[in-house]
Amino acid sequence: MVDTLRKIMDLRQDPAPQASNPRQEAMSHIHTVLNEGGAQGVTVGHAVAAAIEGIRYGAGEHGARDVHRVFMDPALTNAYLTPLNSPYAQMAHRQIAQAEFNYWDQQNRQNPTRGTQVAVSFDVDQRVQLQSNIGRLVQAGQSFTQHLANEQPFSTGNENPAALYAGMHLPPGSSQPRASQQSAGSPPPAAPAPAAKGPRR
Repeated sequence: MVDTLRKIMDLRQDPAPQASNPRQEAMSHIHTVLNEGGAQGVTVGHAVAAAIEGIRYGAGEHGARDVHRVFMDPALTNAYLTPLNSPYAQMAHRQIAQAEFNYWDQQNRQNPTRGTQVAVSFDVDQRVQLQSNIGRLVQAGQSFTQHLANEQPFSTGNENPAALYAGMHLPPGSSQPRASQQSAGSPPPAAPAPAAKGPRR
């Protein structure tokens, strides 16, 4: 975890996009997909959005480039809607992790910076594991950003915009659970029916 935190901090060496907020846009898109798709319980999408929230907490939009285009690909919709306790969850995590890794690998080949080096230093398997770990935190009703802050406080100089976003815009039942909404002892969501075309809700 400490190594991951250091790498997130290193993203600050890269500039933030001038005309967009890619990580914010990616989070918003994923939660829109979950809300409109009627997600029940905690899904792979919640874990991915929480991971983006954690990166944004530590690095803001620095080094994000246009990564939101990856997360807004309609081909990832079913993966986002896949419940964490589904037998297809690992497949969904891997689909998203592979798409993001491919993006950063291409960026690193075309215009390498410290930020792209950090991004490609996490291979697909590591991304899957990270998403899964964050998903367990979310499922327990714990804030990933609070977890990061407990591990190694970030000096952002202002309030965490991702946490503010989550608190203001994510409705109960279809967004990231808060500690008051779902405790660690809460039962997991029911498993979905078998999917015909890979990950689904």
